[in-house]
Amino acid sequence: MSEVKKAFLNSMKFETIKRLMDIDPPFSEEIGQDEFLFEFMRPDKTFRSESEELKHLRSARAILGDEILTVYEFLEEKGLLDAYKNYRDN
Repeated sequence: MSEVKKAFLNSMKFETIKRLMDIDPPFSEEIGQDEFLFEFMRPDKTFRSESEELKHLRSARAILGDEILTVYEFLEEKGLLDAYKNYRDN
């Protein structure tokens, strides 16, 4: 298991993640992962209530956080994580 994944698993408990993942899929099951992620980043998204917006933001945080961890793990496996961090910090 990668150091990135270990750090994540040690930072959040499973029950917290499960609570944050209470999402309503925005598309049919035929949609790809990229479109699903883009839905969470749309600046034109509107909500009927503050509670609906909060639910969306919690779901987005969980989904996008998972995607970032997946990318970090991939970069670490390919030996590119340090190069990415150097690029990001400059």
